[in-house]
Amino acid sequence: GLQAARIQIGDEELVAFSFPSSPMKLPDDLRNALTAVEAEIADGILEGLTNAEIAERRRVSVNTVSNQVTHLLRKLGIGSRWELALLLASPSGTDEAS
Repeated sequence: GLQAARIQIGDEELVAFSFPSSPMKLPDDLRNALTAVEAEIADGILEGLTNAEIAERRRVSVNTVSNQVTHLLRKLGIGSRWELALLLASPSGTDEAS
């Protein structure tokens, strides 16, 4: 699964992520709670795609994808695409990297 390492240097905390060799998949219960577009956006995030790459795949503007990513993260109650990956990488649904 996703690997995360945290390093404290003075007042700064650095976090490094390593994605698995095969893309993570949304669990069925989460996929069923999302619209088709939201699930497609989430899949792109979990594949490690940038907004531009997701936009190209979906044939929409980068701005549209940016708005859709923001909406998806708010809907899931998380603040970043990394949190989505961490949420799915942890069996209990919590951040195990702490």
